[in-house]
This record gives sequence, C-alpha cells and structure tokens, in this order.
Amino acid sequence: MNYTEILLHICTNKSRLNKKMINRITETSYPRIYRFISNIFIDSDSIEESIKRLQTNNYNKPRCVCGKPVKYVGGSRLFLKSCGDTKCSNIINQIHLKETCLQRYGVTNGAKTDKAKQKQKETNIAKYGTVCALQNETVKKKTIKTNIEIYGCEVSQQSDIVKEKIRNSNKETCLERYGVSNIAKLSETTEKRRNTCVTKYGVENIMFSEYIKNNINVINKKRNDTKRKHNTFNISSQEDECFMLLKILFGTVIRQYSDDRYPFNCDFYIPAEDLFIECNFSWTHGGHLYDNNNTEDIQKANEWKSSESKYYNNAADTWTKRDPLKYEYLSKLHHIIFWNIKEVYDFMVTIQLQHKVLEHEYKLYCKEKGTLTKQQRKNNIIKYFQQDTFYKVEKELWRDENIRKRLILNRQQYLNKFNLSTLDILNGFKRSGIYYGYSHFNPLWFKWFITEYNIKTCYDPCGGWGHRLLGSTDLDLYIYNDLSTSTYNNVNRIIEYFNIHNTVTYNNDAKTFIPNEQFEAMFTCPPYFNVEEYECGAFNNIEEYYSLIDGIFDIFYRSNNCKIFGLVIREDMLQDKYKYKYRFDLNVINQSHLTKYKQYKEYLYVFMKGDL
Repeated sequence: MNYTEILLHICTNKSRLNKKMINRITETSYPRIYRFISNIFIDSDSIEESIKRLQTNNYNKPRCVCGKPVKYVGGSRLFLKSCGDTKCSNIINQIHLKETCLQRYGVTNGAKTDKAKQKQKETNIAKYGTVCALQNETVKKKTIKTNIEIYGCEVSQQSDIVKEKIRNSNKETCLERYGVSNIAKLSETTEKRRNTCVTKYGVENIMFSEYIKNNINVINKKRNDTKRKHNTFNISSQEDECFMLLKILFGTVIRQYSDDRYPFNCDFYIPAEDLFIECNFSWTHGGHLYDNNNTEDIQKANEWKSSESKYYNNAADTWTKRDPLKYEYLSKLHHIIFWNIKEVYDFMVTIQLQHKVLEHEYKLYCKEKGTLTKQQRKNNIIKYFQQDTFYKVEKELWRDENIRKRLILNRQQYLNKFNLSTLDILNGFKRSGIYYGYSHFNPLWFKWFITEYNIKTCYDPCGGWGHRLLGSTDLDLYIYNDLSTSTYNNVNRIIEYFNIHNTVTYNNDAKTFIPNEQFEAMFTCPPYFNVEEYECGAFNNIEEYYSLIDGIFDIFYRSNNCKIFGLVIREDMLQDKYKYKYRFDLNVINQSHLTKYKQYKEYLYVFMKGDL
C-alpha cells in the first residue's frame, strides 16, 4: 500500500469522506501530510477537494468559460459548471439554453419559432388590441410616465445617467476588443476613412471637396433635420429639461429651428405662438447680454480674450460677437432668452393673458347684475395682476423637482391630457392636495349689496386682492384699503390698466384707519383668523383677531355718515355680541370662497345703525 492509498484509507470511510479527520489536517497539526496533499493539486481550493479528487481519480480540474478553474462543491456533483461568478453562470446557462433550443426547435431561442411568434401576436391582440404591446396607447403613456418618474424624461436614452452608462459600456468594449477607448483611434480606421474619401471625393479629407464646399448649406440643413428627427443635437441636460417643460406647456416644440427671419439654430421654436426661445445656460454667454458700455463686461471680456485657453477665447467671441448678432435678429421677433433653468421654471408658472381676455372679463363685470346665487367667474384679472403674491408659495414649491414631477403627473392623469396650461399647473396645487393656497371672492356679492341698498359711496377696510374693486363699477366712490403693500400695489395696477376713476386706495391698518373721504356704507371680508396666512403675517392668538374685528366695527360706529355695514365672514369667526339685521347664506350653490372648511357656513351679514 503506497502513501496515497494510506492517506485515502485514513481520510475516507468506504465511499464517503471522513470530514472529522480531514478537518484535523492543518499545517500545524500534520505539516508533512498537509504539504503532501497541497502539492498534489495546486489548483485545489481546500484539503477536502484534493482528497475527493484523489478518491475519484479527477486529476484535471475543469475550467470555466472565463478560463478560471470551476468551483468545488463536493458530493456526487463535485464541481459547478462555472467559477461561481454570476456573469459566468449566466453565460453558461445561455449556451445551454441555445443548445437545447437548437436540438428541439432548430433555432437558438424558443421565441423565434413561428408557433411562438403567432401565439405572441394572438395574446397581444387579445390583451392590448395591437400586434405589439408597445403599440398600445395605455402602455405608451405608462412607459412615458415611468421614464419621467425614474429618469426625468420621456425616453430613458435621453437621460444623462443612461447616456453615461452607454458611453462607459462602449469604452469598455473598445478597450477589451481593440485596446483603445474609441474605435476611431485605430490606425486601420483612419486609413480606411482616408481611402473612402479618396474613392468618393478624390481628396483625403471630405472638407477639401469642391462638391461639399458648393453644397454646404444644403448639407447642413439635411444634417440638422436628421439630428432633429433623432434628437441627437449636442445639448445639455438642462436644455433637455427645458424642452420637456415647454412641450408640456405648448405641445409642439421644434428644436434647433431656423428660417429666413433668424438664420441661426434657435434652441426652441413654438409654432403656435411664433415664439423663438434661446437658452443661454452656459457660462460662455456671460449670464446676460454683453454691454459694450459696461466697464465690468469689458473687463471680463478682455480677461477671456487674453487667456491662453482657446476655450476662453471662443467664449469671448460667443459673448461679445455672436450673441449680440443673434439679438439683433431676435429683437425684431417674438422671443425669450433664458439665462438659467430657474427662469424656465418661473416662466412655466407665470400667467400671460392677452389684453382682449382681460378686457372681456372686466366688461362682463361692468354689465352683470349683482347676485348672491351665481357662480363667480374665472378670476383671470386677479390671477394675472396679483400672481406674484397670490401664487407666491405655489411658485416656490414648483421649483422643487419632486413636487414638480408629482404635480405634472397628477394633472396629466386627472385632466387626461399631456399639455398643461399655466393655470392648470397653478390651480393643480390645490386640486391635487399639495398646497391649498388662497381663495377668491365673488365680486357679484358686493355688486348685489350696492344695488340692494342703493349705495353710492363705500369704504372697504380689508380690500384684499381686488375682487370687490371689480364689483364696484356702479359706485360713485369706492374707498379701498389693505395692509399688504404688494397687494395694494397690484390693485393700483388694475386701476391703471382699466382706467378706473371711481376709486381711491390706501395702504393702512384696517383696525384703526378711517379715510378722509365721506362714505355712506362699509363692506368688507376680513381674514378668517389664520385659515389663510397673508403677507402681513399670522395672528398670534384669537384675541388678536377679535381685536381687528372690534376695530372695524368701531370705525362703523364712529363714522356718522355710514349707515350700513356688509360683512362677509365665516359663522364661527363672528362674536355673538354683534347683532345683525339680515343674514344671507352664501353656500346655496357651494360657492363659498373658503369651501375647504365645510363644517362652517359663510354668510353675508348686514348691520344697520340703530339696531346694534
């Protein structure tokens, strides 16, 4: 019996391994035996593997597809088919699958058989109504929605993350196959390109060809059309984001557009508005239009020009020459220049209404009769002139990427359309539950009060956004007051825009201020405690709020010529000590301007001197 047979006799029990004995063989316990076993199979991973290979006469360890030894697992199986790496296992499984499919079906993939193809078509038609599932409109919308949620764009390949993965993958493949990061760097590729140019154009470089020189404009147009079709212009991720936002707002948006009026590649063109949009997001545009009379601009341009970097030299030409030349053309066209992506966000939520829309709404308020039972209008005038204050919080929230995506998806889903107007977005904050925002007052309520009690002069201590200004057209004098400076300024803009002559405005504390003008009536709608928090800040406690209401009533008492007071307020905000003459329910058609709190009703209370 030789040494190997003795070793197997000690370490095995019939056909099984004696693992207790094997585990005792270490370099310290049995050094000679350990070295002997280790030297038999250099590619073994353990003493157990070497003894098992001796027992089974397996002197040649199999190799994985990657060239490494396969992994030992013991038992009757002895080895895996791979080295244990997941990638190798997948490759081996794919090879096995292809071989099986070839043997059974004569193709490398079962899905390639005519029977499988026909069955897939029938299943898709039955389930989606189309031969291919991706042709189904619901699937398309879901795909776009998922891509926007994950990548921020409709197509995943437009994402910077995916583009970077593809670039890295291409580099790795080229390095592995050719030893260079780009196939164009191979000398064989350069030689082949040179020979092709000589064969086709008679020159080594295509740009030296007379045909190219004579047809450069046609070629450039064809190239730009192809790039536009496949969306392969060299553009930044911010421009991609801008494109998506503009597409939501306008629908049809053309990238890299040019025509006879503007012989440059404009970043975006909106056909419906005949609007040219340039995105000067890069620092090479200077952050603003170059001013050759501005010493700071001149100094910066000279620094760029004197730099040894060609990049800075080119930036100087862009800012001081090319951009001003473009602006000469743009200034004659309907255009916008965005200097950063935040300006695009702001543009999306900036209400832009034509004069005829505003004028039409104002004329309707002038003609209409006052009522307590008719729904208010769209409030376009208030939304337009007060938007910087009325939608201030919504516009700040809009800049948050997560909120912006959530709101867009919510509105597209519930409005069942891809394109969203600015008002769809702004009103969507309230309707989607993201932020409740401010409410509107119905001007026709005020107009009804004026007509019902034959009022000619009226003071409004909490004038607000200007709704009651729009309902005051039948007054000889409407006295407006509000504590908020921005709201007050915007009301003055409304007065100036519509050339209103029957109004005076003040910017004072409603609690104490009494105007110099004489008035026979008061009408107002004060804040409802802290239900809506205005620019002037919240009330510290309910006592402070009641103090404001007391102050307004005190003005009513002290004004000798004032005989009647109309107060629109929620029922829980009015103290019992104030006894009204009449009370009118403003909730008859669910038109209360604060319908969020439906457990309380909103009323128009009418107070008259002598009854208090």
